[in-house]
Amino acid sequence: MNSRPCCWVTDTVLAAQGLSVRLGSRHIAFPDLRLARGESVLVLGESGSGKSTLIHLLAGLLVPATGSVQIAGQSIGAMSSSERDRFRARHLGLVYQTLNLLPYLTPIDHLRLAAQFAGRAPSDGKDLWAALSLDASLLNTPVRRLSVGQQQRVAVARALICQPDLIFADEPTSALDRTNRDRVMNCWGGQTLLMVSHDSDLASRFDRVVTL
Repeated sequence: MNSRPCCWVTDTVLAAQGLSVRLGSRHIAFPDLRLARGESVLVLGESGSGKSTLIHLLAGLLVPATGSVQIAGQSIGAMSSSERDRFRARHLGLVYQTLNLLPYLTPIDHLRLAAQFAGRAPSDGKDLWAALSLDASLLNTPVRRLSVGQQQRVAVARALICQPDLIFADEPTSALDRTNRDRVMNCWGGQTLLMVSHDSDLASRFDRVVTL
């Protein structure tokens, strides 16, 4: 495992140390990670290298065998399950590899629901939809009727809508052509971002790259 060197600043948003997990008979250990506010890190790895597992550990969706995760100075492992749920809703943006969209809800519904869970005022995300080039005619269409690439862009918009402290994104451009991939990458802006992908072509877009 290796990473591109970087100069740290003190405004740390994410600190993960000594993380490992057991999946059946397999034991996976992960490199220590630290993200400063506004920093973007790409975690590169082949299929089966543990990229999605790492996202789940960092977001508190999976309990590690060893190690700790702190986000904005708060220990994820010290929280109860309900506390982690509230923390994720209020402080994190998540793009899951499986997207985790509700098939009967529209793109607009997903943004309103995210805002509700985060305790924010509802937003129709007009600027986001334009930046992601999702046609206005689709915004009130149940997401089950959208293509996978369109659904990926809905998931990205949902992660961004509340301007979270930190975004975790799991292969968020895997179903997109180059033009729409670039649109998604442009939308991250100055967000604090940890993204996992197999696509090494994205490396130049990030402040640092970590390889599993």
